[in-house]
Parts: sequence; C-alpha cells; structure tokens
Amino acid sequence: MRKNIQNSFADLTIASMISPQDPLKILFDSIDFSFIYKLCESKYHNVGREGYNPQSLFKALLLIYLGYASSERDLAKRLMFDGRLCWLCGFSYGNTPKHNTFHYFRERLGEETFHEILLNLIAQALCLVKSKNLKLSIDSSHIEAFPADKEAKWGYKSKDFSFYGYKVHLHVTTTSLPVAVSVKVTEANKWDGHFLGELTDSARKEIEKEKP
Repeated sequence: MRKNIQNSFADLTIASMISPQDPLKILFDSIDFSFIYKLCESKYHNVGREGYNPQSLFKALLLIYLGYASSERDLAKRLMFDGRLCWLCGFSYGNTPKHNTFHYFRERLGEETFHEILLNLIAQALCLVKSKNLKLSIDSSHIEAFPADKEAKWGYKSKDFSFYGYKVHLHVTTTSLPVAVSVKVTEANKWDGHFLGELTDSARKEIEKEKP
C-alpha cells in the first residue's frame, strides 16, 4: 500500500501554480483522511506491485460527488489531463489510475469498509462546503453498488443519469461553533424529502449533546 510518491519536475511545477486559496485545496486540506490507512491496512499485502495510495483514490472519488467528474471513467480522464486535480488528489502527473482501478479498489476493500470510509469523507466534505453560507441543508449523494447486490435499486440524478446503488442522505446543521451531521443510507430510488423530519431530529439531538 503506497503512502508517498516521488514528485517529478512536472508535479512541482503544477503545485507552484495552485493558489493557496484554491477551493478544492482548502477543502482537501481541511478533511481528515488519516483514518483511511487503518481501515485499509489489512486489505493489502507486502508482496507484488505497489498500488495507488488509498487516500489519493478516495480524494479522487470525492471529485465525483463534488461535481468535478460525472463517472469513474470521466474521473480517470480528468485526472490524466488536469494537472491541478492530479496533484490535489496526490497522484504524480502521467501516472494516474485508469477507471477500472476504482472498481478493483472497491472490490479489494469490500462494500462495508468502502462505504464506511466514503460516508465519513462525504459528511466531512459537505459540512465544510455548506457551512460557508448555509445554516441548514439536506442533500444526498449516490453510491454505485456491485451488480450482485440484490438490495440496491435503480435511481436517477437527472433524466440523463441513472445509477444502480444507494443514496446517502445527509442533513448538515451549522451554527457558530458546533457542526452536526445526520446520515441515512437508503436504496437509490428513495426521495430526500421523506427523511427530512428524521434527519432534522437527529441533527438537533447531536447539537444538544455538544452544549455545555
């Protein structure tokens, strides 16, 4: 399991052109990715070719949920040609994962571990994005499932984009200090509005627990 990369001259040149105020840089710098190694460690072996850094793979997958790519195939293409995205995810320019790498990565981790990590990262990312200008929000992100998963359902993000899997419904509540996130995972065909009351109540309880 790779943790570091050997930076090339191209990598350093790209890094020098990225502003400290770059929104994606600020977001990734503010998210705690450190827990990923512990959850992934047992899934890797010390023999064979060294794989991509799992933190980098999850940073890349977040780009889909943040609107930078529409699919894993599109994501692989953008990482290949966009030096900024490549660097911010932690890859070396010219050595980025192909789209099927993300599929094999999911299989390696297994659904439970993969979803646990992804839910954590999405919750952190949405908190940081929403807390800049919203006090209350409810949103959902899609997670594609393996074809063999019989509990998953078909859902739609738009009339031109369907997916087989689940929805992660997040209720993000921000105040001057505490941040509360309520998360519920459902089949892909469920509507956000059905869970507004349940998620709001859960977020309120979390904030109350934080009060002195």
